[in-house]
Amino acid sequence: MVSFFRSIVFFTCLASSLLTLSGCGDKSESDGPHIKIRLIADQQALTPGSSFRLGVHFKPEPGWHIYWKNPGDSGLAPRFAWESTGGVGVDAPLWPYPKKIAVGPLVNYGYDEVLLSFPATFSAPPPRATTTDVTVSLQYLVCKDECLPGEAQLKLTLPISKTASAPSEHERLFALAEKNIPTPLQRVSIAVEEQQDRIIVALIPLEPRFFPSTITFFPEDPRVISNSAPQESSLDSGALRISLKRDPNRRDAIRRLRGVLYSPQGWSEEGEPKAIEVDTNPEEGRASEAQRSAQATTNATSFEGGKDIGFFAAIFFALLGGLLLNIMPCVFPVLSIKILSFIEQAGHEPKKIKAHGIAFSLGVVISFWVFAGILLALRAGGEQLGWGFQLQSPAFVAVMIFTLFGLGFLFLSDIALGNSIQRIAGRAKISTTYAGSFFNGALATAVATPCTGPFMGSALAATLTLSAVENLSIFTALGIGMSLPYLAIAFKPHLLQRLPRPGAWMEGFKQLMAFPLFASVVWLSRVFARQMGLEPPGLDLVTDLLWGLLAVGFGFWLILQARRLPSPRAQRAARVVAVVMLVAGLVTGMPSSKEVEGTRSRACLANESTTSEPDEFGLIWEPYSEARLAALMAQGRSVYLDFTAEWCITCQVNERLVFGSSEVRALLVRKNVALMKGDWTTKSPSITAALRRYGRNGVPLNVIINKGKQESAIILPNLLTPGMVVAELERL
Repeated sequence: MVSFFRSIVFFTCLASSLLTLSGCGDKSESDGPHIKIRLIADQQALTPGSSFRLGVHFKPEPGWHIYWKNPGDSGLAPRFAWESTGGVGVDAPLWPYPKKIAVGPLVNYGYDEVLLSFPATFSAPPPRATTTDVTVSLQYLVCKDECLPGEAQLKLTLPISKTASAPSEHERLFALAEKNIPTPLQRVSIAVEEQQDRIIVALIPLEPRFFPSTITFFPEDPRVISNSAPQESSLDSGALRISLKRDPNRRDAIRRLRGVLYSPQGWSEEGEPKAIEVDTNPEEGRASEAQRSAQATTNATSFEGGKDIGFFAAIFFALLGGLLLNIMPCVFPVLSIKILSFIEQAGHEPKKIKAHGIAFSLGVVISFWVFAGILLALRAGGEQLGWGFQLQSPAFVAVMIFTLFGLGFLFLSDIALGNSIQRIAGRAKISTTYAGSFFNGALATAVATPCTGPFMGSALAATLTLSAVENLSIFTALGIGMSLPYLAIAFKPHLLQRLPRPGAWMEGFKQLMAFPLFASVVWLSRVFARQMGLEPPGLDLVTDLLWGLLAVGFGFWLILQARRLPSPRAQRAARVVAVVMLVAGLVTGMPSSKEVEGTRSRACLANESTTSEPDEFGLIWEPYSEARLAALMAQGRSVYLDFTAEWCITCQVNERLVFGSSEVRALLVRKNVALMKGDWTTKSPSITAALRRYGRNGVPLNVIINKGKQESAIILPNLLTPGMVVAELERL
């Protein structure tokens, strides 16, 4: 009851302030539902030409919170509109680092209590003015197990002084808030690498630097990372790498990654600062020219004197990273082609072996040059691209799928390597010609680009801050590093003598090398399907089916090959492995009963109505309207009302838990319950009226109306479980 009357007082003051700009709106403090807000300044008076700070202090009740500028999986950041009677200019807020707020499977970013400070300037005041007024109109969302949107208009009157003013009584509060404001990166280069479903943030210091071991990344932009997924960090030769899970709903490339890196250990040996800013494109979207100039100065200081050290370190890391690329999962399947080539060349003249090694290395290095040239050209045109950017093109991915699929079948075909080099050279031209060796190098590079091996992150991060010539040098070092094993074998022919001599066994080995290529096809098929809009869980089911088919195919191939093995023991071992692969393939590819049931439920519900598309759980909702509700009640139908909002944490958790339950979905269908959703993400007078009719002033609100009888409406609790809803539905 107290909360009800407090809400009445709050909304009365708000309406009065909006209409008259007086009364409640003239105050610098607001006492809203479950939160107190006040407008303060760090100076007692303003001097013409001076800079100062305004602050909006949010103090929610215990257990309640407001949101950061990126609220996370749900929520809404505060919004501000400033006005002044003259002379005051207000910049964007300085946001302290947030904390994670976990509710069920969702994770949001926000504050229990916070002061948001706004840099401000005071220019020439109006003639004969002795005071100036600053007014802020703000909208906010305060949440606990329910979310309440609020509005307030706060006004602060500040005296004008000709002499420097003393700090206000709020100086300490501003000082505490500023300690939590992230500071810009200094003397550190940054890069972002996208690896399938991961995003790697690489930080490279241009001088010895302290990096903490416990790190949390808060993304400034939504739909970039999976907020609830674990974050991993590691130190790699002095460079810091933070591995983040990509948001599964994000399809396009990460053109700009910005956010906050927080560590309770601090980012220096002294423990301060606790948080630093991360921005891969700091020149985009600056809040003011002053901030742009400050950042430009910081960057100039950062790279002066340390550039040469960073460049030579990057060259070394590029060589080492390119070398280790050969054992990465993306690259190794394609290198089966080169392994076969080495076996073929075991009896060739040393000069020809060297020529093949050089041709392969040229294919690798020139492909890296082409990639670097395209990357530099597109960046010069304003594109923000990273390592492996061509894998973001569905057309390129499709070409790679067909290429690897064709090569795999070539290995399975009757183009045998034969029992001698002469027969091989006459029938399998793909890797015994110099052009074939060059093509092998280019193909290996093409599939290497989505991979980032150890030490590569450091080298690639440096390319974002170096000149075009230095960039090309780093990519050349990557190519040489990747080619080193093959150059070593080509120029040391005696190493080839350790390889088995060509013979009949090579036919089976050649066919075995087809399966790593097919594995690459499955992986690229998932990438292609994701780019074309296929989302989980359907994407996961199709991918599992493809992996299962590959395992079953490999099992059958092993059974056929087992009888060709020389010893009974080897034959038995091959058959055992074949059975394991067959079973594993069937287990992987066959959908579970739960997945089948979910698919059938979605199909049945979709066939019952064509009013709209089914949601992620296969349920079809009608948008809330009083007229439609009245029509359904007149028909004597039971109705489930779900009043929700995108920014409501509890709403999202309730929906995932309740409607994700197959038992709930089955009951809704069996009881012929009509589903209506009232989306309160934006203001809606009809939904607001409906909430008040049921005695609520916020969401979530879930109501079950039994057989069109309004008096029998059942108002469910704010926090729902499938059991609660099942119990009420059974009573219908």
